Amino acid sequence: MNLLTRPLVLLALSTLTACALAQSSSSGGDSSTERDLSFDAAAVKPMSGRDLCNLEITPGRLTAGPVSLRCLITKAYDVTDDQLVGVSGWMDTDVYSVIASAGRAVSRAEMIAMLRDLLAERFQLKAHTEVRKARVLALVVDKGGPKLQQLAEGESDVPPASLSSPQRMTLPWGPTISDLIRRLNFYSSSSLGGRLVVDRTGLIGRYKIWVSFDNEMNPDGMSGKLDMDLPSAVRQLGLALRPEEADTTFVVVEKAARPGPE
Repeated sequence: MNLLTRPLVLLALSTLTACALAQSSSSGGDSSTERDLSFDAAAVKPMSGRDLCNLEITPGRLTAGPVSLRCLITKAYDVTDDQLVGVSGWMDTDVYSVIASAGRAVSRAEMIAMLRDLLAERFQLKAHTEVRKARVLALVVDKGGPKLQQLAEGESDVPPASLSSPQRMTLPWGPTISDLIRRLNFYSSSSLGGRLVVDRTGLIGRYKIWVSFDNEMNPDGMSGKLDMDLPSAVRQLGLALRPEEADTTFVVVEKAARPGPE
């Protein structure tokens, strides 16, 4: 090796060594940077009553109950009842309370990932997703155009109290179309036959998405039940629900078991 090529060889060797060290460090040397997507503490206990499919996520904490395993799967995988395959029997009828803590500040997406981990651990849930053709409801702009008012910077999307009465309630279902889609899918099983609602509006931005429902008052005059007529609700916004066939993600449950005692 002559004197001219020797420095170049040494430079190449040092570069390769540095790259190898960097790759080793990033691929597995330091696991402290990886987030542990499991709850720090969690309690799952049987309850009596019917499934209310009630789940709330606050910073670092998840509470639910009474909820069935069916409900928990829909929340963990962000699907509707119509997108579940292999769920029946006790998975529909048994209800539980779930209280879980992350032990640190995490995002909502991380909390949902922790919920999936909890279902696998406590319910021995094994599931996979498949894409199939299915009938869905497409949310589209109606013939007359959208009846949505954009929100100004810093403006609240909560409707004024004057728009509601004991007989008719006005609720905020925004401020984005994605928020509206989530609301429609949440109530799909009771008003839309469980069909998945997908966005075909092409609308972006933040809006006053206010929908009004008749409130069927009980004889005591102090409480009532909202008439969740979703097709009518979207028409109030200048939108419509149109049946169509689309590629849809299904969650196929392979196995699950009742959780054991704490």
